[in-house]
Amino acid sequence: MYNGKKYEEILEVVNKILIKENIKELPIKVSNICKNNNILLCSYKQGYSIIKKLEIEDKLYNKGFTLLKNDEYIIFYDEQQDSQLIRFVIAHELEHIFLNHFKIKLSNNNIHIVEEEANIFAVSLLIPIYILDKTYIKNLKIYQKYVIYL
Repeated sequence: MYNGKKYEEILEVVNKILIKENIKELPIKVSNICKNNNILLCSYKQGYSIIKKLEIEDKLYNKGFTLLKNDEYIIFYDEQQDSQLIRFVIAHELEHIFLNHFKIKLSNNNIHIVEEEANIFAVSLLIPIYILDKTYIKNLKIYQKYVIYL
């Protein structure tokens, strides 16, 4: 099981975002969260010239990635993926931004932890428990099952 304290911290950040964005229904529009936080979204096709100019074509093997350039975040994503996976990838990348992963020196020892945190954040953002409660899914064990296995 995942570290409970870190999990609570992730949920707290997700809840702050949901409250700030006044989100009360599904589906969560991650593009609006990006827009409201001055985070640019760019498909690989749209951003290929930037990716090529910066010589980071190796990133294209990922489903998505975030670039911090001149104090601006750009989330790049593979537009050939299914729309639900694109939403997940964007939510995953938002975690790296909102939990300041760009300020952490990553190593082989901690990169898997950071990626796991981003996945937990993405699921928690896309399937927030308080909205699920409103839609009559009230069993926390069911929610935790989805958080762990999605």
